[in-house]
Amino acid sequence: MPTYFETTLIKSWLEEHPLPWLSYDTEKKKLIVVVDNHLLSTHRSCGTHYMLNAVEGQNFKPGFGVPNNRQWYLDFGIVFHKLVEYYYQNFRKDNFNVNEWAVDLAYQLWMQKELEVYKDHPEYKAILGLKGFSALLLQYAQRYRADNERLRIIATEVSFGKSREVQLFSTPAYEFYLAGRMDVLVDDGYFIMPMDHKTVGTFKRGDPLDRYLNDEGPTGYVYTLTKILPKYVPEELIFKRDCTRILMNLISKAWDVNAPADRFRRLTIYKTQEQLSQYQLRMVLSIEALLRDLITYINHGVACVPRDTSHCTNWYYGKCYFFDVCRQSSEEAMRATLSNGFVQLPVWDTENVSL
Repeated sequence: MPTYFETTLIKSWLEEHPLPWLSYDTEKKKLIVVVDNHLLSTHRSCGTHYMLNAVEGQNFKPGFGVPNNRQWYLDFGIVFHKLVEYYYQNFRKDNFNVNEWAVDLAYQLWMQKELEVYKDHPEYKAILGLKGFSALLLQYAQRYRADNERLRIIATEVSFGKSREVQLFSTPAYEFYLAGRMDVLVDDGYFIMPMDHKTVGTFKRGDPLDRYLNDEGPTGYVYTLTKILPKYVPEELIFKRDCTRILMNLISKAWDVNAPADRFRRLTIYKTQEQLSQYQLRMVLSIEALLRDLITYINHGVACVPRDTSHCTNWYYGKCYFFDVCRQSSEEAMRATLSNGFVQLPVWDTENVSL
């Protein structure tokens, strides 16, 4: 844990460098850390990348091309989740028009997010662009239409974070909180659980659940549900529900002409209380490591923050967009590279991600 003097250092630094995920509560006299799975996984992947992107907000300038594969996943994911949120808010209404949703609204959001810039991206090609995306949505609406969807929708896009709903750790000097958004909160008649939508490349290779069984994201949603469920469900019902599972709503982006209907699977992941306790400890240790790197950054600059160089050419299936920055001979040269090719944008803020 940072010492008292290091905490004072962070507090003073924050006065000139405010961050959405870190603040100082003058009333409590504590550092407040509110982070989500995206931020923590980014830091675990590479401390230097985290400081440049999630502390400084460094991003490629317009005109320097698509930053990397991760940007497609973020941009496409925002559009996709926005459409799914709209679907589950409206699909049982009498005036819901599936074509307006899957074609008109999809076109509007697709263009607003400028997804055509990724036309050469393999994932864009797999989904067959906007037309293929609209076809996928129409297929989804047919598969899970109102008279076929057995789940009761309790809430959509359940955000948590800065209101400090989900506490991970507290001491006289620090408080750590989890942030995030659960896609849909559902009741299947037996259990209340999050339903997390994930687009996958294909179901042809291996078990589609393998990539999510140890993923901290789904585990975090189960952990969160145990903390916030009373807000959405009457107290007398909570004891009739098992809050130790998440429903993964898997959707294949790839079009299989031999099995066009086999694009949707729903699989459940279970978590024991011990697994949830272990998850909590891992998150606390991850945040402590993040704060240690932040102190190094403040004291010595980004060039001295630990790096995981195995990700330099393998950052979400592509080259890290800070590759040319990190290969420079000095921090001055790194800053010159950043000045030439990057622009500072608002830092990732879980509860404020929008189109």
